[in-house]
Amino acid sequence: MKFLLDLGITPHALRPFRSAGHEAHRRTEFGLERASDEDIVEFAREGGFAIVTTDKRFGDIVMLSGCSAPTIVLLRLDNPTFRAMVQALDRVLRAFSADELTGAIVTVESNKLRRRSLG
Repeated sequence: MKFLLDLGITPHALRPFRSAGHEAHRRTEFGLERASDEDIVEFAREGGFAIVTTDKRFGDIVMLSGCSAPTIVLLRLDNPTFRAMVQALDRVLRAFSADELTGAIVTVESNKLRRRSLG
């Protein structure tokens, strides 16, 4: 699976994805620092990326579009330190297979994970 990390996600979060055999990139690697949320969603959809973010708006954009892509992994942590983000993303990768993540919004809170199918 391919993951696109939003600006608010620590670069250290690349590690759990890559360790699990996934492709992971920061959006800055593609020159998307100033891109609108809608453009990021379109880039992710066309490139087959799941978006990892702390911004709830990405899920809203995808839900309103009626599409089943891209997958959104939304971090809603009480204390979003880089260590907490890495641990939360590791929990996601252990809890869900790539098939279960595809076409979903996964909300990650400090003490629970929620998955909602798109489309």
